[in-house]
Amino acid sequence: MRKLFAFVLCMFLAFITTISAQDSSLIVTKLNIPNTELVLLDRFRNIYVATNEPRLLQYDSKGTKMAEYTEVRYGSFTVIDINNPLSILVYYADFGIVQILDRNLTLQSEFNLRTFGYLTNTAIGLGADNNIWFYNMETFRLIKIDSFGKIIRKSNELTGLVGKSAFTGQIWEQDNFLLMRAPDFGWMLFDDFGSYIQTLPLPDEEIQYFTNSRIYYRQEDYIDVLDLNNMRVKSYPIPTFLDQANNIQYIYKCWMEITADTIRIFTLD
Repeated sequence: MRKLFAFVLCMFLAFITTISAQDSSLIVTKLNIPNTELVLLDRFRNIYVATNEPRLLQYDSKGTKMAEYTEVRYGSFTVIDINNPLSILVYYADFGIVQILDRNLTLQSEFNLRTFGYLTNTAIGLGADNNIWFYNMETFRLIKIDSFGKIIRKSNELTGLVGKSAFTGQIWEQDNFLLMRAPDFGWMLFDDFGSYIQTLPLPDEEIQYFTNSRIYYRQEDYIDVLDLNNMRVKSYPIPTFLDQANNIQYIYKCWMEITADTIRIFTLD
């Protein structure tokens, strides 16, 4: 009996040791960055951290700093769109300024939407063709322009959907879909011509990312994934090695735990 007990105890301790080793091996990187306001991860698993100076910092998946971009003329970042890591959109709503950075966070171009006659613009994003989508409050339309202000596409007036409320934040273009959020009305799906398709069953808060026709967002102690192909939701429980009181995200098969000054990233590969 004692031998059996000893054997079971040894197996149990071995199991606990294995789990601990697996958990520790999941840690890809830990970054200590004060005044963190936004953390993003691109498809190459490069990490982007926006601080309140404002600065945009870029790290590789091992936590090595690769680049830094600082812009003091226009105040805080309003939207940072990294869907195309080779062409990163940065928007400053207080000035109407759009900047495009390359993969090294070097400024490539800059223009002001107001000089094109668009004074109040509340949502913005980079299209798959690297042209700019934005929602304009003077016309209540979703508009796509190139960097010279030439209109490429324009929706009908969208007041029938949300009245005179504004779409806000990032406009996501993926797989011939556009996704926008109107607070109190929800997330709305459009085609890439700007035509309304439907309102989606998503929480009225920021999503984590949108790729391959799947939308990722947090619901309490789960990360839910809505598949637009079949409108089914798959849930991933947040692992116990993460503190659910913090900002938890699941992006490109990585778990991220974010606080005001610490970022921990775990990989499942």
